[in-house]
Amino acid sequence: MTSAWLPVKTIPVPVQVQFSATDVDPVTDALTLTASVANDAGKGCQIGAPQGAVEFYIGALSLGQVILDGKGTASLRILRPLFEGPQNMLVRYLGDPLHTPSDSPTLTITFNPVTQ
Repeated sequence: MTSAWLPVKTIPVPVQVQFSATDVDPVTDALTLTASVANDAGKGCQIGAPQGAVEFYIGALSLGQVILDGKGTASLRILRPLFEGPQNMLVRYLGDPLHTPSDSPTLTITFNPVTQ
């Protein structure tokens, strides 16, 4: 009897990235951004929840990276940006050994002028 080792290649699973934001808090001028990352492999997939981190963006400006919790969710609280008007925002999931990196759909948020 002979035996041999066969290399096993992992095929990364696609994910869905959702992105939401709260209204700007009038007292603190803060905004909470939330990302949710989930498997997109269909029913019966035995792979666990995506792990790793997401990165939040306003346009091309990175606001920072946040590690996903055990449910595939991450939140970032930011102060009102220095710029006003509509801003395109997105979340980029950075991937892990079993899940492919992916971007959320773009979310446009309008920042009103600060009134004193």
